[in-house]
Amino acid sequence: MQILVSVDAQSRWEPAARMLNRLSFHDSSASLLHIVESVLPDGSFPDLPQDSPVAMIMAERLRQGKEALAQAAETLAGHYRITAQDVIYGAPVEVTIDRADDLGADLTAVGSAQQGFWSSLFFGSMSKGLAVGAHNSVLFGKGQTSRDGAVTVIFGTDHSDYSMTCLERFVAMAPRGLAKVVVVTANVVEPELAELMVQDVPKLGDEVKGWFSEKLLDRTRSFADRFRTLGCAVDAQVIEKRPFEALSEAMIEHQADLLVLGAQGHGFLERTRLGSVSFDQVVGTPHSVLIVRV
Repeated sequence: MQILVSVDAQSRWEPAARMLNRLSFHDSSASLLHIVESVLPDGSFPDLPQDSPVAMIMAERLRQGKEALAQAAETLAGHYRITAQDVIYGAPVEVTIDRADDLGADLTAVGSAQQGFWSSLFFGSMSKGLAVGAHNSVLFGKGQTSRDGAVTVIFGTDHSDYSMTCLERFVAMAPRGLAKVVVVTANVVEPELAELMVQDVPKLGDEVKGWFSEKLLDRTRSFADRFRTLGCAVDAQVIEKRPFEALSEAMIEHQADLLVLGAQGHGFLERTRLGSVSFDQVVGTPHSVLIVRV
C-alpha cells in the first residue's frame, strides 16, 4: 500500500505518524510531502533577490520544511519504506490532493485539530479540504493520539452496500496493530415511524421495537465478523442515538483510539445540503478519524 504523509513545520504531522506506526499497515511504503506556502496575499512565488525580506522568509520556510521531513522519515522508518521526501510550493489542499492522485496513493495521512462549528463551515483548513475533496482514503491524526501499543477502533456503519465495501477496503489494508474493533450502528426511530410500526398492534409496541433493535444488532454482528481475519478482538453495538452522538459516545465508552468511517461523496454543496457524519467527526471532535473511500 502507498501512503502519502503530509508533513508541516509545526509538528502537526506527529499524531498522524504515531497512528500510522501503531496501525502498522502490512507491506506499505510512505512518501513524505512538505508544502511551502507563499507569504504573498495572491499566493504567488515571484523571482526575487535572495536578500529580499520575502525571499529570506521563504528560504527559512524551506529549511524548516526539510528539517520536518527528516524528522518524519526517522519516525516512520521503523514501520514503513520511505520512498520520497518532497518539497512542493503551492496551496496545501490542492497540492496534497494532486500529489496523492499522481502517486496513486491509497491513503493520505495528515495532522488535524478540532474546530468549532462556524470555523468548519466558513474557514478553509487542511482537514476540511481533504475531508470533502480527497479522492482516496484519509487519516486525520489528532493531538489525542499519544499512546503507544495496539489500537482500539470504532467502525461506524449504516449497513449500506457502500459501508460494507469500505469495511472490506479497510480489512484489505491489513493493519497489524489492532487490539479491538467495535462495529457501531446508530439506531434512532423517529416518533412518526415508531407509531406506524405498531399502529395495528399498539399493545405490542415495545416488543416490536425490541425485535427491530435485536435484528439490527444481529446484522451489526455480521459486519463485525469480517474483522476476525485481522486477528483482533471484535464486538458489535447498537446505540439508540443519532449517528454523531452515538459514535462519539462509543469512542469514549471503549476508550478507542481511532474512528473509521466510509465517505461516499465530495463537495461543499453536498456537505451543506445533506450533512455528513464523516465531515462532522473530522472537524468537530478530538479523536483521530480514518475516512475510507473506494
